Amino acid sequence: MGRLIHPQLVADFYDEGGQPTYSTRPVAPSEFVALEIAILHTDKSTPSVAKATIHNLSATSISAISRSKKCQLWGGYDGELITMGIFDVVETQTIYNRASSDPGWQTVVGLGDGESPHGTAVTSKNYESGASIKSILSDIGASFGLVISQVYDDITSDAPMTFDGTSAKIMDDICRQFGLQWSITDDVIQVTNKDIPIQTRVPVLTDSTGLLGIPVSTQDGLKVEALLFPALRARHLVKVQSETAGVDGFYRIKTVSFQGNNYSSGQSPKTRIEGVSHDDA
Repeated sequence: MGRLIHPQLVADFYDEGGQPTYSTRPVAPSEFVALEIAILHTDKSTPSVAKATIHNLSATSISAISRSKKCQLWGGYDGELITMGIFDVVETQTIYNRASSDPGWQTVVGLGDGESPHGTAVTSKNYESGASIKSILSDIGASFGLVISQVYDDITSDAPMTFDGTSAKIMDDICRQFGLQWSITDDVIQVTNKDIPIQTRVPVLTDSTGLLGIPVSTQDGLKVEALLFPALRARHLVKVQSETAGVDGFYRIKTVSFQGNNYSSGQSPKTRIEGVSHDDA
């Protein structure tokens, strides 16, 4: 039961060259770093966002985090940690929380998945009629400085194409024109046919394997709350089975959030999912 009640959280920080700057991982068994996370992954092309709040850090640790460019958040049980997201560090501030239930200094780190290249990458290129859309998107993806994964049958343009502007908007325009969808997930650009799930292994959430409460029906799917499932992402496929709610089907995740902390059993990290009904796994 301990595996289910006390999930672990870790935040690792890195500089621009990928060298570690700070980690909440305890150096000794007696050490403990209080960490609170709030992560929201969406199926949109705009960056997914997160916030990590770390309590009562030394001035040296705060300085190390302020110099960081990347943050990787982890969650899991019994030391088996799984990535919950890889993010650009957007902003850092240290504040004094005067709440009587949890007074003390808190370092709050704002995070965005691909936030930096999403806002700065630009593209200026010309292509002749018949050009491969996969090749075009590879060129544009290179401007982000990120790995690109494209899973769909290639398409060719039926007219010359000229691009000059921000790479994110160009990606939006091309994907809209050719029935594709893109997003940045864990520092990787994912491009697929629109509304197609991007993973093959489908986890099953049931009343006995992590579902909390009763799934709530929406216009095109449902919302569920569950224990911490750190590997889930937007555009993944999940199967939900709930005898209580009479639900048994596959859902493509529109949004998935992780929220909670590692120091309060009442606020143990949870997973919240909004999914769209999907006919076939």
